[in-house]
Amino acid sequence: SGEFVETSVFLNIAGGFLMAREECRIVEISTMPGSGKTTAAKHFIAQCRKDERFTCPVWMITLTECNITNRIITWEIYKAIAGSDNSINDIGSPERNSEYEMNERIAEWCINNPNGLLIIDEAQHIGQFHGNVRSNSLNIINALRNYCDRGLFGIALLSNGEVYDRTKKTKNSTQLSSRIWRVKVNKPTESDIDMVMSAWGVSGKLERELSIQLGTGEGCLRTLTDAYRMARYKYPGEEITYGIIKAALRG
Repeated sequence: SGEFVETSVFLNIAGGFLMAREECRIVEISTMPGSGKTTAAKHFIAQCRKDERFTCPVWMITLTECNITNRIITWEIYKAIAGSDNSINDIGSPERNSEYEMNERIAEWCINNPNGLLIIDEAQHIGQFHGNVRSNSLNIINALRNYCDRGLFGIALLSNGEVYDRTKKTKNSTQLSSRIWRVKVNKPTESDIDMVMSAWGVSGKLERELSIQLGTGEGCLRTLTDAYRMARYKYPGEEITYGIIKAALRG
């Protein structure tokens, strides 16, 4: 498959990561679904670890419907930090450690390893629950804000923009919304599509028109690369052409 491409979308997301890290702030990076946020984050982390070695203080956790309480998010952060340091062997379990204990250990580690960044993928879960406003979301944002206020690490929220909106719509929450900076990432550009086509060895006028249609529509780059992947899987060894992509998409 095509290698990772540093599109304008990636560069804008990476700019948000650097802002959160350098300013030790919460930065919400909102993109369209399918923009490759998770892939971009993994690539960014790999670059940091290559440049700063494996104890570099950049970590990622992913939120799901199952881990959206303060205690378990604290545990996820603690686990991610502990996992980046081979000297920490026993991290116990979220039940065995109190939030206070975990936060003290996080603080101790981060004081010795400053200039950190925590990337939170699928952060829209903080703002919503099956489309409904999540009742404990402001508590979660407050708990996360404390890490920044203490100067421990910056936090990048990868989402579709729901977290800032949640704080803005809440009475008396200026203290929170004013602490969240926003980076809005636009759709992939045509030159981004050209770069992805080149990485996958796809060329041609019709192929480009179809690729732009797929890559800038709903699902963005995910839709485009899935189409290439499907074409390569269904027609191994064949060049990825307009006809092959259309046939693969038809099923």
